[in-house]
Amino acid sequence: MSRTGGGSRKNSAETRERLITAASEVLREEGYAGASARAVATRAEANSALVFYHFGGVDQLLLAALDRSSAERMTLYRELAGQARTLEELVEVATRVYRTDLERGYIAEFSELVAAAVTKPELRAEINQRSQPWIDFIAGEWDRVLGGHPWAGCCPRRRSPTRRSPSTWA
Repeated sequence: MSRTGGGSRKNSAETRERLITAASEVLREEGYAGASARAVATRAEANSALVFYHFGGVDQLLLAALDRSSAERMTLYRELAGQARTLEELVEVATRVYRTDLERGYIAEFSELVAAAVTKPELRAEINQRSQPWIDFIAGEWDRVLGGHPWAGCCPRRRSPTRRSPSTWA
């Protein structure tokens, strides 16, 4: 039986996914300082050179891990927030989102990358870009639920598309 290139592509895709999963785990458990190519590759049971082959570097891999968790979270949280009709319900959703993010390590994952971005301008720009959909999501849900309500003015309105995100606070 001969092997075709399809099996190789499948293995490559599986390796890439294992690296992303491992990167997320290492970032959450060991922090940015502990998220080396070797640490991630060991967790993924892969060769550390594959981090560079698939992603170009550790930071790009960590961003891929953030992208994956962010996409999963956005899907879940859009559905959850979409059910809120009052300020009280929106606050309940925000509380559930926070607790879920804390329990699953999403806050640690994001915080570690924000902290690293303080000294790495190239990472700062990437984190800023990835924060924007969340800022838009929050503003959109606030407007949807409180649009005409007098309390709607409690949340500062967006002044420009260059509004500062967490990665530019430092």
